[in-house]
Amino acid sequence: FNICKPFSRNMGSVCNGLGYFFTIITFSTLYNVTKFFEFETVYVDQEDPMTNTVVQVAKMQLTVLRSDPLYATANLVLNTIVVGVIPIIVLAIINYQIVQTMKKNTQAHNKICSSQRRDQSMIALLSGVVMVLIVCHLPKTVINIYESYQMIVYGSLKLKPFWGRLMIKCSHTLLGLSSASNIIIYFYKDFQFRSVLLAGCSRCTQDES
Repeated sequence: FNICKPFSRNMGSVCNGLGYFFTIITFSTLYNVTKFFEFETVYVDQEDPMTNTVVQVAKMQLTVLRSDPLYATANLVLNTIVVGVIPIIVLAIINYQIVQTMKKNTQAHNKICSSQRRDQSMIALLSGVVMVLIVCHLPKTVINIYESYQMIVYGSLKLKPFWGRLMIKCSHTLLGLSSASNIIIYFYKDFQFRSVLLAGCSRCTQDES
């Protein structure tokens, strides 16, 4: 948002950027407040095979709220929309606007100063990070949409096709790849980050030797 609109024209201008901070914290707290009522700790009697005595063991179980089919369906659909569909659509639209702006500025690239050229490089870097994020999170969103459809139609996860299980495995791998790939993109696209990283690694190597 700060790229598409100047920092001084949005919530970033409130208390030196604290507008974003308080908005995110408030939304996250309100959105996840029901999570605190989904699980509970219960104590069950269990026989100890070593001493043949009965001991109490703490276990986690679902609460009545989490076990309710209506709540489970609403929770899954809401999470799919808020955490999956909306972020991907917003990121895709904003990234498209960034790319279009970059294309317009390409013709004047040789006429602008070095600081502006670095801004263009950073925009390209951010665009790459966003594309990786969208691609890596898309399988998870597809699975969530499919599960939401089943919950609405059947009231439970009735069908578990092979492609769904395979996509879940791929989704876990892609989510890990998304977290690990940002440093590679920064290293490739940002010469300042690359030089600082190489200098730091060189110092560490010299210290060890």
